[in-house]
Amino acid sequence: MGEVYRRATFRVSEREKESMRILILDDDPAQRRYLKELIEEEGHQVIEAESAIEAIQLAQHHRFHLALLDWELGTPLTGADVAREMATGCAKFMITGHSISEMRANWRDPLQGILEVVQKPVDWDTDPKHSLKFLIERVAKSLEDTKP
Repeated sequence: MGEVYRRATFRVSEREKESMRILILDDDPAQRRYLKELIEEEGHQVIEAESAIEAIQLAQHHRFHLALLDWELGTPLTGADVAREMATGCAKFMITGHSISEMRANWRDPLQGILEVVQKPVDWDTDPKHSLKFLIERVAKSLEDTKP
């Protein structure tokens, strides 16, 4: 898969660990709908955004535990721009078809604040390393690990 980034810490209550609020940013409505269905099956709340501007506005009004951010959105703003604007207590996963080296070559500090980069295409149902359940469990484990 490439390099992995683990730079975030999280603090939430025991009740919040059971049901996390998750932001999905993707300009593809079919991809958003698919991810939303998978995440809601796990009992978590999902809020969708189709643009970087919408995601930034949502992040200003909601506390997210996890954000799944598409890199390219068909606009000058990328998922990395959204990640930089979001609160530090949110785990941010970048979903992209670009390689990490390509991202670094073409954008200034593209991975700032990103916990992990997930390369497309991803088969969320059969790829156990990148299944949504695995990613959500990792975030929940990080929440537990940061308890005082």
